[in-house]
Amino acid sequence: MATHFRARRPPRRGLEGPYRATITGHTVTGTEYLYSTVEISGTTVIAGDGSYGTATVDGLSYVRCFYVSGSLTLKNLVVQNCDAGDAKGGGAYVDQGTITLVGTTFHNCRSLRGGGAIFNYDGTVHAFSTIFTDNTATNNGGAVFTTGVVVLNDVFFGGNAAGSYGDAVFLETNGAVTATDVTSADVFHV
Repeated sequence: MATHFRARRPPRRGLEGPYRATITGHTVTGTEYLYSTVEISGTTVIAGDGSYGTATVDGLSYVRCFYVSGSLTLKNLVVQNCDAGDAKGGGAYVDQGTITLVGTTFHNCRSLRGGGAIFNYDGTVHAFSTIFTDNTATNNGGAVFTTGVVVLNDVFFGGNAAGSYGDAVFLETNGAVTATDVTSADVFHV
């Protein structure tokens, strides 16, 4: 199944497109600038070029980077400067879907309503060898807000901030978090 997304303004380069476009898999080299949210309804893998920390998806402090109702895997990427405005999930909104992060960093993503990096609504987040830094939410979950399942393995949280609870992770009553080998300078609210 292909993944579709739309741009809100003319693109310069990268994953964005001025009309409907299709992603069946994508390798990022350098920086890909987003001018609209990439909507994932099927199964998609977006991977860096293999050099950790050199491939970047940048929301230009303008747009939420990903809306996931299907299955998205991000490998060896930096996802940065994503902004959901007054919505939830600055870097990604997981809507009963699945997001898997491998060797990925979420940096400087923001949301007013919760989940600066990721808002997980009844979905699943798997994070392996992943870093969350300097993400903010005016409400709860500076890095991650979840009502679903979150599995963390070899994950670092630092410099994330929430206006209310859970600078690192905020767990809603019906969610679940499993954490192994997690280093955090931030507060968990679980």
